[in-house]
Amino acid sequence: MKPKKNLIRNSIMKNKKQSRIRGDIVAVPLGDGRTAFALVLKSPLFAFFDLCETGVPSMQEIAAAPIAFKILVVEYAVAKGIWPVIGHVEIENIDESPQFFKRDPITKLLFTTYTGEEEESATLDECIGLECAAVWAPHHVVDRLNDHFAGRPNKWVQSLKAR
Repeated sequence: MKPKKNLIRNSIMKNKKQSRIRGDIVAVPLGDGRTAFALVLKSPLFAFFDLCETGVPSMQEIAAAPIAFKILVVEYAVAKGIWPVIGHVEIENIDESPQFFKRDPITKLLFTTYTGEEEESATLDECIGLECAAVWAPHHVVDRLNDHFAGRPNKWVQSLKAR
């Protein structure tokens, strides 16, 4: 990922209306003075960096951090300014079609795998270890990030696991 120096948008003000653009880097306040960071991918996908800071590092430092996980996130996290856009990078070599699983809401027994727009029947064993194709709310993501950086299991991830 290469930072675009001229496209950095300083919209740190909370609740400022902003658009969600592929390649944007957003700040995710964790509620204790620390901030995590995420990359906006093909909507509604986000890649969350394995990086937590008390300040805002350079776009180069953020973009060089490893990816902790990729999940689907509601539109309003960025649109309502809950997660301010702090920069923009050219996206290179990032998988924007990770595989998720879905469970039939009625039977709870039938599974499918979901990659982008393709869905295929799957067994439980094929779904174990995949992220659930759930769309996360910002406060649940903050819980997950706090647990991730503390090295403990997250109750939301646990509740969504294929079993």
